[in-house]
Amino acid sequence: MPIDSATGEALASGLKFAWIGVVNLSLDGVAYVKYRARVAADDTTDNELPILPYSLHSDDIGTLTAEVTTISVKKPADLDSLYVIAGFDF
Repeated sequence: MPIDSATGEALASGLKFAWIGVVNLSLDGVAYVKYRARVAADDTTDNELPILPYSLHSDDIGTLTAEVTTISVKKPADLDSLYVIAGFDF
């Protein structure tokens, strides 16, 4: 559940992303991010944005032509840590 780091409250649904950062703390597995909702847990990662092991992906997605209100991420493994940090247009 997305949480407002200033208030600790849950964020409203349907907010428009302005920017995003995804941190993959896996030491050996690639994570993926897509700027849309996933279809199923086993969605393909073909043509998705890879986040290499122990690295960061960041993007000013508010500058894209299409409005992004949903993202999905895929961790390398269940026990790996993946953090999503985002800013929104209100």
